[in-house]
Amino acid sequence: MWKKTALPLLLVLLASSANATDAPASQRDASAIRTQQADIRHDVLAETPRYAHLDAAARTDLLGLQDRVDGLLKNVDSTADLSEQRQIELFNALEERKPLELL
Repeated sequence: MWKKTALPLLLVLLASSANATDAPASQRDASAIRTQQADIRHDVLAETPRYAHLDAAARTDLLGLQDRVDGLLKNVDSTADLSEQRQIELFNALEERKPLELL
């Protein structure tokens, strides 16, 4: 299922002429993204009402995607510091987690 979503997203990104510096500063700020992901991780592990419906497999998938995001953002201040390939990986990981939150 995720591959069906990720491939079209990748193609859209590759076809687009926009680059990372076109994004608002808040979307390029790696620290803000890390903070948001840490807040989500806390809520998932605490099984707050927003995430209490997730089964163990969905929680594991979501946390795995967050680990990928953390790894991609390690030692960078801005997503613009990432290569184009890494920016695509980051975008895909952030997008892949959204449906998991809605399960």
